[in-house]
Amino acid sequence: MSRQLQLDVDVKKSPGFNRVLSAGVALSTDERARADAVAFLTGAMTTLRRHIERAEAAVERTVVIELASTRNGASVERDETIVKLLEMTEEREWMVDRLEKVERRLVNEEVEPKQVMALEGGVRPLMEAADVRSPPSDLAA
Repeated sequence: MSRQLQLDVDVKKSPGFNRVLSAGVALSTDERARADAVAFLTGAMTTLRRHIERAEAAVERTVVIELASTRNGASVERDETIVKLLEMTEEREWMVDRLEKVERRLVNEEVEPKQVMALEGGVRPLMEAADVRSPPSDLAA
């Protein structure tokens, strides 16, 4: 899908921009910047929510392994894994909450797209961090 087509699709999904596309008017530079900012926020929130879901699933698997395991000594490692997963989940939930607020402010034209895109440096590391799909292999035994 071309960048323009993807941009149009993202813009159509954004409540504040439906009027522009339905009128058949080309996007101005400012509107394009807003659409890019909305697309960034939407992508970031989707990625972070996926991380949250995977971390929650990993916590559940780790707890099941803990209950089924009879090995001594592994309990402390599993507890640490659970704590790390819960911390990661909490951090990402906090970030998603903040990004939702920023998106609402952007749509209501309370912040500029440039300000939103300036957040990318702080959000990108969370999006690119290795998300947890399962507990470490040494805990699965």
